[in-house]
Amino acid sequence: MKKITLLLMALILLFTCSLPIAAEEAPTITTDITKDETVYIDLDSNGTVKEVLVVNHIATPQAGTYVDYGDYATIENITGKEVPTVEGDKITWELPEYEDGFYYIGTLKEAKLPWTFGITYFLDNKRVEAQELAGAKGNVKLKIVATVSSQAEDYFKENFAMQLSLSLNTDICKNINAPDATTVLAGKTMTISYTAMPGGNVNATVSFDAADLELSGLSIIFSPFSMDSYGSLDDLEGGVTAMIDAMDAIISGTKKLQGGMTEVSGGVAELSQGSNALVEGAGVLDQGLDQYEQGLATFSNYIASFGAEMNKSLAALEDAGKQLDNAKGALNQSSKKIEEAIAAIDGTAQGYSDNIAALEAGLNGLANGLQGLSDSLDAIIASNGTIEETLKGIQGKYTDLQSQYGALAGDLSGITNEEGKGLANTVAGGEGESENAKALAGAYLEAANRAAAASGSLSKANAAFAELNNSFNGAIGGIAKGYTDLNTGLSTMQSTIGTMQQSLGAGFDFSAIKNQLTALQGELNSAAGILSQFDVGDFNIDVSQYKTGITQMQGAVNSLQENFVLLHEGISGGLVAGLDDLNSGIDLLYENLKGLPANVGALAQGQTQVRDGMESALDQFSGDGTAWDPISFAAPGKVIPHTIQFIGTTPAIAPDNVVYIAPEAESTTLWQRIKNLFK
Repeated sequence: MKKITLLLMALILLFTCSLPIAAEEAPTITTDITKDETVYIDLDSNGTVKEVLVVNHIATPQAGTYVDYGDYATIENITGKEVPTVEGDKITWELPEYEDGFYYIGTLKEAKLPWTFGITYFLDNKRVEAQELAGAKGNVKLKIVATVSSQAEDYFKENFAMQLSLSLNTDICKNINAPDATTVLAGKTMTISYTAMPGGNVNATVSFDAADLELSGLSIIFSPFSMDSYGSLDDLEGGVTAMIDAMDAIISGTKKLQGGMTEVSGGVAELSQGSNALVEGAGVLDQGLDQYEQGLATFSNYIASFGAEMNKSLAALEDAGKQLDNAKGALNQSSKKIEEAIAAIDGTAQGYSDNIAALEAGLNGLANGLQGLSDSLDAIIASNGTIEETLKGIQGKYTDLQSQYGALAGDLSGITNEEGKGLANTVAGGEGESENAKALAGAYLEAANRAAAASGSLSKANAAFAELNNSFNGAIGGIAKGYTDLNTGLSTMQSTIGTMQQSLGAGFDFSAIKNQLTALQGELNSAAGILSQFDVGDFNIDVSQYKTGITQMQGAVNSLQENFVLLHEGISGGLVAGLDDLNSGIDLLYENLKGLPANVGALAQGQTQVRDGMESALDQFSGDGTAWDPISFAAPGKVIPHTIQFIGTTPAIAPDNVVYIAPEAESTTLWQRIKNLFK
């Protein structure tokens, strides 16, 4: 594949040169010459400089002696047949007048180019030599690096721009990727170009998929760069200066934004910590509510057990009343028998034995009756003691629960205080509030109402229980005193009967017996009077009241349980879940916000770099006002060329590529000589 760019330059030179004219007599030596330099750089495939040729064009308006300078290894006249006189780097030509000027080529001994180059090749991500790509198939990648040379003259480094170009045949190269490049497609040829401003570098990567690869060489052109060609820079400088001022304002605003974002991020971090603490507190509250609910269930079981025991005790009281009625009947019968015995004492002696037997039978019956009555009283007293102990146990447990519910009421009052309800009502009905906030406020109000209802039910249950407990304590106290008095009388009667039975066994003094029987009858009548105070109806006076009270208490406890369950569900399902969602949202917000200050800081740094780059570019375009005079690349400081430019190439990559061979001395025509330069 031919080097198109270089051949075009050769054609320009070919058609702008005229044939040599006949030599005339040389005039006086001309010391000041007008010349142009075109520097051709022959690079190998890796970017290493192989050879640097300088095509010198000297204006020859008249015949004479022309002096040029350059440290050349070889010199070749490509216009005529003149041979120069070389003294060190001084080159003297005796030339006729050439209408289009005189051309000669010098091969530099040493060249310090403005840039150095490095080119590496890869096939399917494996580094290869350039010629290994000839005819290759696969993914091809070229890495091209051009770096400003520290050894070059400042004039070239600060005034010359560079353009690297690579042409690809789109029939052979597919999926071309060349980031940051300028691409031009003409027919089936895509030209990829990279430009470096004075003092700039190029670091480029070109990749494509190839089949039977054939690749032209890399073309490199250095040319002077001046903004003067774009007209006055005053407007541009003014615009860039205004942009720099605007960038300063943007940077200042961005830094303020960074400070604000830092404060916001810190506030959200504190909010996140508070939210986490609130969720933990809600969890503790939920656990406490679980315990309270378990306590309510236990209390309900106590109330149910108390009702069952109370019903048993009331049934025992009813049985005791019936036994008292039986005892009263036995006393009446015994009293009648004593009356009959007293009457018999006044009768004949013949009926003595029968009367004594009747008396003994009466006394035995009386003793048995009194013993049964005593047993009944003992049972009643024992039952009364059991009832008292049961009530005291339940009362103690209720007192503990009442203390716990008092603490719960305190906690609930903290949750359902008027300030919190007012805030929740405001949020629930407020415009602009989020749906999550309104839902959370609604759950809070519902929980507060249920808590208030539960507290009211508990207060009513407490009052009813206190009233019933006072009434029951009074009734138990009265019954217990009556039992004690009756028991004392029975003990006295039993003692008297025992004395009488002893007297019957020792013999009888009828008058004494009569007196004793009379006394016994009085005691029986006294006992009957005491028993008459204990009517069966007395034992049923408060039974209905107690049953009603127990039923009310059970209802109150059940209502309290139901309301508390609703309250617990509202807190667990509404408040706790709402707080969890709120906490998750805050955590997500914090995760999204915590990196923003650093990102905004990075943005500020990037803006500062853009601003500094704009200022640097402005300085570069406007310069320091110093006008550079052209410097000869071949002989810096000795000749001032009119123009100077650089053209460089690397060899093509193709299966039939021919290695470059220097032109032979026998070449005589201008066309052949220029063609050989760019093989």
